[in-house]
Amino acid sequence: MRNPGYEADSLFREIEDYKDRFVAFVDVMGVKNRMREVDGLNELLPLSKLMYKNSNQPFAEGKINAVVFSDCMYFVSEGKYLNQLICLLANFAYNLLVNRENNVEIKSDGSIESTIDWNCFKLRGGITYGKVVALDEETKKRGLPYGFNMVIGPAAIQAYELESIKAVYPRIIVDEAFLEYCRNEQISLNEYNIIRDTEKDHYYLDFWDYMFKGDVGPSDFLNGCIAYVREELKDAKSSGNAKLSGQLYWYIEYLERHRKINKI
Repeated sequence: MRNPGYEADSLFREIEDYKDRFVAFVDVMGVKNRMREVDGLNELLPLSKLMYKNSNQPFAEGKINAVVFSDCMYFVSEGKYLNQLICLLANFAYNLLVNRENNVEIKSDGSIESTIDWNCFKLRGGITYGKVVALDEETKKRGLPYGFNMVIGPAAIQAYELESIKAVYPRIIVDEAFLEYCRNEQISLNEYNIIRDTEKDHYYLDFWDYMFKGDVGPSDFLNGCIAYVREELKDAKSSGNAKLSGQLYWYIEYLERHRKINKI
């Protein structure tokens, strides 16, 4: 019979100190309200599959530790895996945004009608670099047959506060600790499409540009997403939700910038 208390005590005795790691905390915006409104679990299955799939990418296996709870996630990685971390986050943001369902209907006259139902989710988060321990990283190193699914340390708190307090809009921002690591390692922010928002003086991940490296992306996806978010903005304005309206307006401007780039 397992003894969880003994397992935790044994593991902590072997951990000498925090590790220096990148820590990202992300939240899928708007999901809390959906959870309150849905009639059954099956309505949340598509989102749950998206979250599970995007937190378990093959290229990140053994390099990024993920802790998932509800509509939020922690990702923890060593500095040498920054490329995989940014790639995972950019893909996650993109796949959530272009989430859609293709419907094909065969009519009585034999004609085929195809429609797309968009369901664009938006990812917000923060990335820092600092002191943390991902307990499942420690158990894997020691070949232990159990997991803790826990992340603890100052960097975990900092990443959470970046998302919940400072990011504001649907974007993934980085802090000074992240920037300092890049300076010390002579890593160009352009390499990871980290750009500066001069109005708020934050640097954030331009995930769309990361995905297509400044080249033309799928304009039908972009147009579909913009149309969907515009409808969300209309509903937010009608309900008098000023905070959400501001977030959606910022996101539309972000997407529109890429549509203009694609037309050049």
